[in-house]
Amino acid sequence: MANRADWEQRVAEWKRSGLTAEIFAAKRGLNTRTLRWWSSALRRPVARVARRAAEVGFARVVAADNDAFSGPVEPAALEIVLGSGRVVRVRRGFDAAVLQELLHALEAA
Repeated sequence: MANRADWEQRVAEWKRSGLTAEIFAAKRGLNTRTLRWWSSALRRPVARVARRAAEVGFARVVAADNDAFSGPVEPAALEIVLGSGRVVRVRRGFDAAVLQELLHALEAA
């Protein structure tokens, strides 16, 4: 998974290219919305991104073992292990921009 430094480089390359976000993203195999989100996020201080994530009103997250569920549990489409050791599991259909903000907020905490 790309980190902030990777996205700083990608956004800088996009800006220097003179291409539209759609064309640049297609050539690089990137999501256009994600490219635009990073372009915007990189202009904001990290603390502001974390504050915005807190303002969104994320639900309280608690650990639960699979035995606590009465029905079958849908496997995560993606599992992210943060530097802090926290694990984020994401199901299919997630909003990539919201996930990125959440990850930044968790890493900053």
